[in-house]
Amino acid sequence: MKYGIKAILLLLPALFYSCGDTTVDLASENYQPKIVVEGYLYPGRPVEKIKISRNIPINTEISRTDLPVKDAIVSIEDETTGDIYPLSYDANTKAYHYSGSDWTIKHERAYRLQVLATIEGQALTTSSVTQTPPAGFSIRPEVSSDTMVYLQRDTHGDLLKPQITFTRAPNVDFYAISLIAMHADTTTFIYPPVNPYIFGKMQKEKLTENINQFRYSRFFLFNTPQESGEMTQELEWFHFMFYSTYRVIVYAGDQNMKDYLLTFQRVREVDGNLHEPRFHFEGDGIGVFASAATDTIFMKIKSAY
Repeated sequence: MKYGIKAILLLLPALFYSCGDTTVDLASENYQPKIVVEGYLYPGRPVEKIKISRNIPINTEISRTDLPVKDAIVSIEDETTGDIYPLSYDANTKAYHYSGSDWTIKHERAYRLQVLATIEGQALTTSSVTQTPPAGFSIRPEVSSDTMVYLQRDTHGDLLKPQITFTRAPNVDFYAISLIAMHADTTTFIYPPVNPYIFGKMQKEKLTENINQFRYSRFFLFNTPQESGEMTQELEWFHFMFYSTYRVIVYAGDQNMKDYLLTFQRVREVDGNLHEPRFHFEGDGIGVFASAATDTIFMKIKSAY
């Protein structure tokens, strides 16, 4: 069954970017140091890549190597059992992880992240809670697209689209879908006029400079039915810019993921007013601490010639 579900396509420009004439005097704002968090938990997997960094004042020159906070005290509490797991900093990933082998994330658990850090001489603290999704989400590869010709049509000449079918998790109404071309270069790129989503000529030098802009794509489904059941979603052809195998990852996200991903690029209303993304942090933190169940499928897009 196909559902008429609201979707945000991040490849398309948002209408509100062209609305309003708001001017913000950033120089007049008072800078306050904050702990910046980017962390996701996945049931069945260990805790890794919890990034802890900091914000910076406007007009400050700083390198990316100065942003990670390497000496923070970071832990995650399983609020069901009361067990607290300390996290360690990994210089290779520039993120925090749990170094033991006795703990993996479970479904339907509340996990609290706690961070203490000193930034610019100030002792800061923040916490956030994520509720992991229930079990039940999975992709059905046997009824999802496997290999398709680019802009493939049926015997009546009607355009077909790649599609992915998955079983929804109960009480989850937000899904993020990420597509990555595994073989993306100037030889596999689909150039116009075969590619109707690229206007004008595409120079190989310009493509090389912006290859990741075309290699990665993502979109969101929200307000999906919250009961468990099967769902089929068509994938638009403008997500496929290369003759390539694509890794397609679907995330069944919690409320924190939904709120953050739907607002972090939508900080300007249609009337021009500005606002922050929706953060779920207490204390001195901003960013995202969320959880999702995930599954992966591979599909191939090939040329008709």
